[in-house]
Amino acid sequence: MEKPVPVGKVENAVVNGSDPCQDQEIDSCPPQTGYRHSIWRSVLFYALVVVPAGLGLLLAYWFPAVWLRLTAYRCPLGSASRVIVKDLDGNKCVEVVKTAILPGHTHQPIRIGHTCVGLKEVWSGGVVRYLIHRHLRYLYQPSVGKFVLLRGLDDGHTSSALHGMRGGLSLEQHSKRACLYGENSIDVPVKPYHVLLVEEVLHPFYVFQLVSVVFWIVEQYYYYAGAVFLISCVSVIISLLQTRRHLQQIHDIAFSSTTVSVVREGREMSGVSSSSLVPGDVLVVPPSGLLLPCDAALLTGQAIVNEAMLTGESVPVTKTPLPPSSLHYLPSSSSHKRHTLFCGTQVVQTRFYGNERVLAAVVGTGFSTAKGGMVRSILFPRKLSVRFYVDAMKFVLLLSILAGCGFIYTLAINFYFKFQVKDTILRAFDVITIAVPPALPAALTVGIVYALARLRKNNIFCISPQRVTLAGKVKLVCFDKTGTLTEDSLDLLGVQPVVAGSFTSGLCSARDLPQCPLLYAMATTHSIATINGKLTGDPIDLKMFQGTGWVLREPPPGSFDTLTPTIACPPKGGGGEILGSEVELAQLRMFTFSSDLQRMSVIVRVAPTSDPKQLHVFCKGAPETICQLCRPNSVPGDFPEVLGSLTQQGYRVLAVAHRPLHMAWHKAERVKREVVECDLRLAGLVVMQNRLKSQTTPVMSSLSHAGIRNVMITGQPYHVGQISVSGKFLFFSGVWI
Repeated sequence: MEKPVPVGKVENAVVNGSDPCQDQEIDSCPPQTGYRHSIWRSVLFYALVVVPAGLGLLLAYWFPAVWLRLTAYRCPLGSASRVIVKDLDGNKCVEVVKTAILPGHTHQPIRIGHTCVGLKEVWSGGVVRYLIHRHLRYLYQPSVGKFVLLRGLDDGHTSSALHGMRGGLSLEQHSKRACLYGENSIDVPVKPYHVLLVEEVLHPFYVFQLVSVVFWIVEQYYYYAGAVFLISCVSVIISLLQTRRHLQQIHDIAFSSTTVSVVREGREMSGVSSSSLVPGDVLVVPPSGLLLPCDAALLTGQAIVNEAMLTGESVPVTKTPLPPSSLHYLPSSSSHKRHTLFCGTQVVQTRFYGNERVLAAVVGTGFSTAKGGMVRSILFPRKLSVRFYVDAMKFVLLLSILAGCGFIYTLAINFYFKFQVKDTILRAFDVITIAVPPALPAALTVGIVYALARLRKNNIFCISPQRVTLAGKVKLVCFDKTGTLTEDSLDLLGVQPVVAGSFTSGLCSARDLPQCPLLYAMATTHSIATINGKLTGDPIDLKMFQGTGWVLREPPPGSFDTLTPTIACPPKGGGGEILGSEVELAQLRMFTFSSDLQRMSVIVRVAPTSDPKQLHVFCKGAPETICQLCRPNSVPGDFPEVLGSLTQQGYRVLAVAHRPLHMAWHKAERVKREVVECDLRLAGLVVMQNRLKSQTTPVMSSLSHAGIRNVMITGQPYHVGQISVSGKFLFFSGVWI
């Protein structure tokens, strides 16, 4: 683990270190070999390859790594002009080494890997050497003698160090980082038609087809040669148009540019192009929202973000400020995702302190962002080891062996009987063109394009057309439960309060509850926000809050010295009074839901109150988890039986607990989660009902009748998922992960 970065060393750039992008399958230091151009080797190579009808040039195009070894000599990476990089799949790519001149002084410190060295030790004369592999920059590091992945502030920096950068970068620091990181853009190059045509025609299969057509024409097989040539041309054109269309679509989706406000040299600068952002910049998020052009760690205020582009979930999530600590900041970790604004997501609304701004530190730009990782996964999909492909290659290899044997046998027989050389060569190559069907790739391409057209009519889009051939081999389909097999939202069936240590008999409506901790918890344990006059948030939170009949009120920004709280209160004339006044529940602090902890909690002030330090903690989550946090004497003895009875009927059950908290509000802003989520008292159970979608049963039935096994993936206990889904259609396989 790297040491914390000193606050104020904003010239720091992070290379290598731990691997927060492991989910994107990035190799921070891939195997690499350096080569330098050799004039005499190049002259000799091109002189020899031109002789056999340019076949050597074709082989050099197919195998660039072999071409580089033949035309250049091996050398240390520090002096190499080209580098062979081996990716995670074992493929070898030839990358060109580039240089950039760093402006300003060269003695400023820069953090590389686990050390902090002077730029004069890294750049000779202020020149940096780097290469770009799969749209990521790799910086040459002399201490290890390799090109190492250049990272932003998403690795090796502590949360406290990020908070120390609120003043922003100086202009000199920004210019250095701009030279180091390049533009903040996800620009997918769209190749022109003539380049795509050359790449498609020079594919080995099409070259083999062209050679076969030439031999057939010589042998006067005009109709057959013409038919194959026509099919190949149509196949090439269709594939060309399809590839160009996909590249253009990816480019349009990935590329975006806007103007933002940033803090530089301690003052706010507006109208700054998003393409000039670099790691270390401090972004000012406006109250009206922003389409994020980078990955950023939220430093102050709260933000409501629509992450549908990343997760597919249309429900906005609430992002809270990153707490200062000595822990290393890793945006991909579950504990820091809730504090990170990801590139491509839409900030819908912000909440902020009275006179302060919502600030976020830029931690990643360009293809090093979450959105950039998604685009790279589309452009460079991982190699799949599929038995279908392995068997297909074995089949082609077997045909090639048979063709080779037939080729040798034909040559031997024709020479033995002293046939003419022309006839001998033609007959021998006839065997090869017949054994390996030259029209096979064209037929496969036409079939794939036709399949894609059929899928597109049903609004099904494929980012990797080669995977279409595997569709007929599918034997297992996994489905998410909530939102896929079932409706996106759950319906509130009822509540079962705990009174004097015992459950009440049967379920009751939340609107019939008196003023009690269970009602208060349902009104406050949520991350709901009002956007454009409409309640928005998690579907479960919405149903639970709407079931109380209460209203949500958000005071205008600036009316509080602290973070503007969300206030829940009963409707006017709806009852609910304390000390002769209408009750108001102010949500002072929220501990967001964690899948690891299986719960969320809030610190609430119940107004009016005679004691300003009297706060309350309300917590909801999985019943098994909440029960372990409660006092034993507050949990009814029949808790397992009541819970089991509800879950066996297919209901989703949440447990709610509470406790008083005697603490000033400013201390509550800094108190740790484990301090408040203990010694709770069980308030009751909230019972939700999740209905199946109307199309779930026929789809599952069709798959089952086709012999395809269906698996449901759910985070709920086994018996809950079993009853709520498979209990309603018997053809489900009954496997849960």
